[in-house]
Amino acid sequence: MITYKEMKETVQKKYDDFLKEFAFFAFSNEQFEEGKKKLNVSPENKVVKLYGGGFLLASKVEDFKALVKECDDIKKQYNKDMKQFKQAIMYELANHEYHIREDLEDTLNALGIDEEDLKDNRIKKAIKEATKQYMTNIEALYNN
Repeated sequence: MITYKEMKETVQKKYDDFLKEFAFFAFSNEQFEEGKKKLNVSPENKVVKLYGGGFLLASKVEDFKALVKECDDIKKQYNKDMKQFKQAIMYELANHEYHIREDLEDTLNALGIDEEDLKDNRIKKAIKEATKQYMTNIEALYNN
């Protein structure tokens, strides 16, 4: 069994490798022009805008969609096992400093959990148990 962190790193590497080859990020005209050169952008080989200042070769949009689906499937498969899912919740609670903000939104977003998922009692129970365990662990750290 791989850890949640390992699974996350695997997914991130897939994104990084793809984007390195077929996309660039630009926050100025100069960076945009450099990115276009890097990808040999031309009237026949255009780019489309991604989120966060990214630009992707238009010819790779379908491949990017397939990559997103593949990575989402990897995450969903990992989270089917409740033990692994609780580990993922704990990781993201810490990553998003739940003990300070006590706000689950960033944690749930990182896990790809939406309102529909929250209708599943197993998911709600796992979140509740992991949150309680996480806060107990944090209290123990502060009390020692």
